[in-house]
Parts: sequence; structure tokens; C-alpha cells
Amino acid sequence: HEAINDIADNGIDADATKIKVNFGDKNKRPYLIIGDNGHGMTEDILGGALVIGASSKQLGSFAKNGVTLGKFGTGLKSSLLTLRGTATILTKMQGGKLLKTIFHKDSVQEHFDKTGEWGISIDPTTDKEDLELFKEYTGNSSHGTVIFIENIQKFTNRHHQAKMQIKSFA
Repeated sequence: HEAINDIADNGIDADATKIKVNFGDKNKRPYLIIGDNGHGMTEDILGGALVIGASSKQLGSFAKNGVTLGKFGTGLKSSLLTLRGTATILTKMQGGKLLKTIFHKDSVQEHFDKTGEWGISIDPTTDKEDLELFKEYTGNSSHGTVIFIENIQKFTNRHHQAKMQIKSFA
């Protein structure tokens, strides 16, 4: 529950007025989707949210030791690693492009192997499924963030069944 709260806190920090949470099963493995209609993220901010030791540029206005819930810049990456799944992250700022990355425990190493630099691959997307997921979980907003975590290893059957009672909130 703390990992999920940390992700929801990021939406609050981004001035979201709606946050939608959904739990389910896909191929007998639990998944979680959290979406918000907050500001969304630039490529730099999303990259900073997913690597340890993000720069001030990557954190943007959410500077370390600031006054936001996400003041340390560790919530998203630690939450995703705690849940031990594969996360597809979609984010868009007002007037910007829809960005997509897929994050799992080996993402940073894979990026380094391809580019020789520490980071994570983030690309614009126009995929129909991505657009539909973004639209549904941001409440048809032109900006926001959606995190779809699948193949979650952290939930036991007991935890998963209890969590399934929560469908969404706004």
C-alpha cells in the first residue's frame, strides 16, 4: 500500500484533480493502473523520476528537500521496484507529446548497454492502445500520467484479493 500511495502522491504533487486506481488480473498475474490528470512530465523529469541520483534539472520544480510530497525524488522508482513488476508509463504535458517508457529492474542497464549512458529510453507514442489507456485513466485530460504495472511479483494472493475491492476513486 505504501508503494501505491507514493505513486498517488506524485499525482497530488502534479496538481491532479482526479486520480484513478484499478487492480486486476492479466494472464493470472496481478496488475495495477494508476492515472491522474496532473501536469504530466517532460522527458527529463520522467528520466529523473526513474534513476537514482536525479539532477535538479531532471527533478524540475520538485527539487530535493522542497515542500512537495515527492521532495526526495525517490518515490516512483522505489515504488516500482518494491512491486517488482513491469511498468509502462505514459505521460503528457499540456501541448506536449505523449511520452512512453517501459521500466523494470533491468531498464537502466539495458539503456546503458545500448547507448553507453546511464538513463532510460523514453519515446513519443501514437499507439492506439497507449492513447486509449491515457484517455481512460486521465479522465480524457490533455495532460497527466498513467502508470500500468503488470506481472507484479510483490502481491500475494491474500494481498491481491484484499486490494481488488478498491476499483477507483476520483
